[in-house]
Amino acid sequence: RHAALSEHDMDEALLPTSETPAAYKVSLLTVCKRFLSLGFIAFGGPPAHVALMLAQPWRPEMLDDKTFASLFALTQFLPGPSSTQLATALGVLMGGPLGGIVAFLSFSVFATTSMTVLGTILGGHFDLNPAVGTALSNLQAGLTAAAIALVAKAALTLATKLATDSTTQAVCTFAAAMSLFVPNTAWLIPLLLAVGGVATVSESAISGYAPPVASEINRLHVPIGRLFSTVCLVIWLALLIALMLATHTSHSAAPWWVELMEPFYRIGSMIWGGGPVVLPMLLPEVVPKFVSQAQFLQGFAYVQAMPGPMFNFSAFLGGLVGGPAGAIAAWGGLFLPGILFIHAALPYWGELQASARAQSLLRGVNAACAGLVIAAVFQLFDHITDSLIQQGIALVAFAVHHLFGQRLFGASLNPPATVAIGAVMGFGLCYVGTCYAAGK
Repeated sequence: RHAALSEHDMDEALLPTSETPAAYKVSLLTVCKRFLSLGFIAFGGPPAHVALMLAQPWRPEMLDDKTFASLFALTQFLPGPSSTQLATALGVLMGGPLGGIVAFLSFSVFATTSMTVLGTILGGHFDLNPAVGTALSNLQAGLTAAAIALVAKAALTLATKLATDSTTQAVCTFAAAMSLFVPNTAWLIPLLLAVGGVATVSESAISGYAPPVASEINRLHVPIGRLFSTVCLVIWLALLIALMLATHTSHSAAPWWVELMEPFYRIGSMIWGGGPVVLPMLLPEVVPKFVSQAQFLQGFAYVQAMPGPMFNFSAFLGGLVGGPAGAIAAWGGLFLPGILFIHAALPYWGELQASARAQSLLRGVNAACAGLVIAAVFQLFDHITDSLIQQGIALVAFAVHHLFGQRLFGASLNPPATVAIGAVMGFGLCYVGTCYAAGK
């Protein structure tokens, strides 16, 4: 009945009670340390972020691969920044609602603070010294290559464990192919997950196969209930209505920070597809009302060099408008709906783990998730096809991570060591040869 715990967390764990079967609990300080370190190395976009979380040595202690994939699938169905929602959900499972908040803030703090400083102090009118710019571009080239290696390893792991029969293998292949045929389409990911679920539910109905359901002892404990879920939805809707009324129907001018927060909150409430989708949605809302197009594009360039989700772009835009207060208003507006949605959905996701019909559905959903990660490898690799140096760095990083990393660095240090290897190789080799990132 006890959750499996590593030695360094054993003194912080709380033993589950009869009301909390298989509860996994660590201190908020541990949650903070885990996601703070991830926030510093989360380069490469959502697929790389998910791969990093999957590779963490503490992850198998709380979630097996199938449950992790189903949690990842849940974030794909919800509006908002999926990798941040995944980090928040893992924090909730470790430390309850406070754990979710700590995980969210820890995962975001480095990139958000950096973008806030850029927007506030630099004001969008800052040109890097050419030598510094080249060094950062070289570093970014290596980090991107290392991120591709981590995503490739995650794709291999998930496909091996989640696509184990002809039906799930077909679903995995179909999801990967469609993601490549129709890229950057917001509605495609939820549709592919739904198609995968329908495929395995139909197979179960025809064949009579019933996948195993978690026992009462091993069933995952979600430390929030339906009441908390309802409160989160009420808060989301109340804020949305209040902000829209204040900015669109009020006869008197709303405070500047309300005017700034409203479009970010509205977009955060209906955004599927992550960073590639949020940029074209934000552009007509903030240009030229709040910032110029040149400032908007500068912020987009800055956020490419930062770890974490593209949504942190909002902190730069808010900082330009109103300093730290503006950054908080814009950043909070864009992130808050997604964070409320994941808290609202978690209790129902936990209940689904105990349903035989839901398990049939999740077989296909999980296989489709594996296909999406496979497609992400090809999509990310497409960005470096013009640079043999980056391709070589990605290959070396993957080989080290997959073949030697666990023996050389241990499970806990393997992912950050892979990122460090990519950074060092990018920084050095791009000075020796012709680097794609520096040559652009």
